[in-house]
Amino acid sequence: MIFQIGFNRTGTSSIAEFLRQATGKKILHWERGIIAQNIAAAVRLKRKPQFRPGAFGLTDMDRMDTELGRHLAGFAAYRELHHHYPDALFILNTRDLGGWLTSKVRLHSGLHLSKWMHALGTEDLDVIQHTWSEVRRDHHQAVLEYAKATPTFNLVVFHIERDPVSKLYGAMEKAGIRYSQALNELPHKNSSFATKTGSIQNALRLQKQYPEEVRGVQARLYQEMFKVLESDASDSLKHRARLLGCLL
Repeated sequence: MIFQIGFNRTGTSSIAEFLRQATGKKILHWERGIIAQNIAAAVRLKRKPQFRPGAFGLTDMDRMDTELGRHLAGFAAYRELHHHYPDALFILNTRDLGGWLTSKVRLHSGLHLSKWMHALGTEDLDVIQHTWSEVRRDHHQAVLEYAKATPTFNLVVFHIERDPVSKLYGAMEKAGIRYSQALNELPHKNSSFATKTGSIQNALRLQKQYPEEVRGVQARLYQEMFKVLESDASDSLKHRARLLGCLL
């Protein structure tokens, strides 16, 4: 199995297509948030996450649920996934922060941003981008700490703008995954053509359609997780708290 545990807008579609061509196996991508939803349910019930028959890899394990006002970060369950799939390869995909933030704002012409405006209960773009940045930083730190403390965790950190695909081939070889060197670079998939200004304006309009009773739910969840950050919990749990709280 292969799990991509970085954030969306960091080449998730491109990595999915790369893995399909390199392994010749079924790689599931996003599935309209069903992957993240299934992982979240499995974590709550303390069960092994199950996926579609024949699935060999999963990418973009993310869902923003506007009905609940919650972000389901399936990729934050890397420890649980490692427990149930100990031989799996985990790909922490990343990119430069500025480009990532802009890409998230422009995603689906502001639809993604509108969901976050509603979930965080704010239209302040600076607040939203600061939240995104902090959560990403904490997730990356937690993954790296876990990898350092867990020799059996097969992790490769892949920067989509700097690293050659040979790094992914090497990681697959180390994990015992058969592949063919079908590609010399990542395929370019799912690029956004919307302008940043237009996306923000569209987001301001769209976010008004979501249920008012769940407005700001995600912000309140983060506040609950901040209590963990201020507690005597381990550093690893503290770094993971914001995203883990989105699953429980």
